[in-house]
Amino acid sequence: MEYEPKIIPEGINTSREHPMRELFVLVSGLAVVVVVVTSLLAVSTDFLIQYIPLEKENAWFANETFIDAEVTDADSGTLLEVEVEQQLQQLVVKLQDQEKTGYRFTVSLLRSEVPNAFVVPGGQIFVTSGLLETVASENGLAMVLTHEMAHQYHRHPLRSLGRGVVLSLVLMVISGVEGGGLVESFVGNTALLTSLSFSREQEHEADLLGIDLLTKHYGHASGASEFFEAVLERPEADSEMPEFLSTHPGIEGRIDLLRSYGRQSGGDVTPLPEVIGRYLESIQNA
Repeated sequence: MEYEPKIIPEGINTSREHPMRELFVLVSGLAVVVVVVTSLLAVSTDFLIQYIPLEKENAWFANETFIDAEVTDADSGTLLEVEVEQQLQQLVVKLQDQEKTGYRFTVSLLRSEVPNAFVVPGGQIFVTSGLLETVASENGLAMVLTHEMAHQYHRHPLRSLGRGVVLSLVLMVISGVEGGGLVESFVGNTALLTSLSFSREQEHEADLLGIDLLTKHYGHASGASEFFEAVLERPEADSEMPEFLSTHPGIEGRIDLLRSYGRQSGGDVTPLPEVIGRYLESIQNA
């Protein structure tokens, strides 16, 4: 049989599908895998962290420095500021749930005009001078403190940190970044990250337990919504909202909840401690 060469048809080895579609499928598939794996690891970490003894957490973060240049605009440490920290510490001791043992709280004052408060793993609570300027009574201040204490009672800061570490490690694997620097940077910014990462459910849990602690101490919940209302009334509220308010929707609903408890168990509010008044006056005159 005589061989008769034939012209190979054009495009015989070319896919009929657009190459960008194949790329899209591959990228989408990888993204789904990453999301699923990250979610599973985060959920598992969140579940396991609750079994870490409080003693371990306290020891891990006892000497950790969480103050970041971005959240303070002046050096602290004056005698008056020390007295304010002592007053806040005494108030926290009075507000503690006596049935929950092993929890340790320390309070640090930050010089910042932004009204804010946040708690980090180990039970260290940071309160800004701007927050002290915003509250009108000890009850309003106490509600903010019990809210942050409630986060620690629920182990929210450590659970939040665990989820963040998982996310950073996944990003490290994907990007090929050296692990040490990334993880070290993450842990070094724990204060900022934990103040941004509480979910709506965790905020609701903290509100409920915070109200309970407030009511146990004062006998009523008057002033519970004071700080939240004051922040929303600030002219710059839309552009300068504290992180733990701005990152969670439903603030009006939270205020309504706090107001309802205040109406149900109304009582007279307690004035702010005299040392806080002197401190705020010194700031205004500075």
